[in-house]
Amino acid sequence: MEQIIEIDLDKIILNPNQPRKEFDKTKLKELADSIKSNGLINPIQVKQNKDNKNKFNLICGERRLKAHEIAKLKKIKAILKSYNSEEDEMAESLIENLHRTNLNSVEKENFIYELWKTGKYKTKKDLGKALGMISDDYISTILNAKEIRDKIKIFSKDITTRAISDTYHLPNLNDKNIILKKVEKKEIAKKDIRKYSTIFSKSNNDVKNALLKNKINFKQAEKINKIDNQAVRKQMITAHSEIKKIDKSIERNIKQQTKKPQQKLIDMNLKINNFRFSALETQNQLNITLKNLITCFKDINLMDNKNLNRFKHFQELFEMNISNCLEMIETFKKKDNLIITY
Repeated sequence: MEQIIEIDLDKIILNPNQPRKEFDKTKLKELADSIKSNGLINPIQVKQNKDNKNKFNLICGERRLKAHEIAKLKKIKAILKSYNSEEDEMAESLIENLHRTNLNSVEKENFIYELWKTGKYKTKKDLGKALGMISDDYISTILNAKEIRDKIKIFSKDITTRAISDTYHLPNLNDKNIILKKVEKKEIAKKDIRKYSTIFSKSNNDVKNALLKNKINFKQAEKINKIDNQAVRKQMITAHSEIKKIDKSIERNIKQQTKKPQQKLIDMNLKINNFRFSALETQNQLNITLKNLITCFKDINLMDNKNLNRFKHFQELFEMNISNCLEMIETFKKKDNLIITY
């Protein structure tokens, strides 16, 4: 039995079994704007709280409820439903959310696991049909991924169900964890997980360690695994590792070389600017010196022999500095004698 009613937002109790933990704030704001402009197209679903008849338990529609809160609306349209069992209620809530929202792998695994736990579905095939003819193999993949994720405690949404399933043939949980951590750090591309895992599972300990330390890649490991002699394997690993170091060194040098011309231009401009500032400062100082020289000339008849000798000494020093400077400039003008260094 169903009926559409309008409920005060503060009378709705959120669903504690909601596996979705993240709500995109931007999309919630867009939904809120849409509801304000066009109204709520799909009502939320609620049931009456068995302990308080004035309250309602939310079955599905938490995004729409949050959007109403953002839009500062006081009431919301809801379908009031009744169920024969808690399992029926939970199944409908989970299926509605699974189809309505874009879930990441962790949330999808949690949804389907909660559905399976209800006991409403006798086989995985039945559960697959309830979810829209999803195959029982897919359901098994989801449930196995959920089990592994919980055991190795890797809950990053960047680690997809597919990534976990690609490590299934690794019998050791620790190996699964190591490889998935490398995927999370982007040391292994997602498209290479299955191949990497297959090679890793068949590798000797020395090759495994080299793989984990990124001394070799999984394609090199596949070839080295064909060598039976441990000493030769070790030599091959060392050789590949050294080549990798050389390649990195070359890449660094190339990057440095590409930066050098630009750095030289910067340094050259700095030197020219320094010369410009010095030349301007020299011009100012020269003007001051010439004014002082002229002033002294005016008073030359008043000088005694001691002051006259001092004046002539400084005048000669000034003339010598000017002469040295002019000689240096003439030398720079002769290109054959100009030595350019960097």
